[in-house]
Amino acid sequence: MSHVFNFDIPKTVDEYTHRIGRTARIGKEGKAISLLSSHDHEAFRKIFGRFEMEKMKVDFVPKFIPLRAPRREGYRRSPPRGGGYGRRRY
Repeated sequence: MSHVFNFDIPKTVDEYTHRIGRTARIGKEGKAISLLSSHDHEAFRKIFGRFEMEKMKVDFVPKFIPLRAPRREGYRRSPPRGGGYGRRRY
């Protein structure tokens, strides 16, 4: 593989090594890209210090706002109609 993207930060140095090791097989070069939130910085700093890595800082990341479908007016969930769990009546 030429690239590995880490969307969640590994908990240990060994786990990180295992993940990024997939990029550099048989003497080839590869890139490991880790996406961090503000909550990940301290944990990743511990891992980062153990490796010789190029650090790339992104100055601005637009805020992510998930889209939701608009609620329908007057729509309500129906109450359950029996059945479900429990004893069956025949």
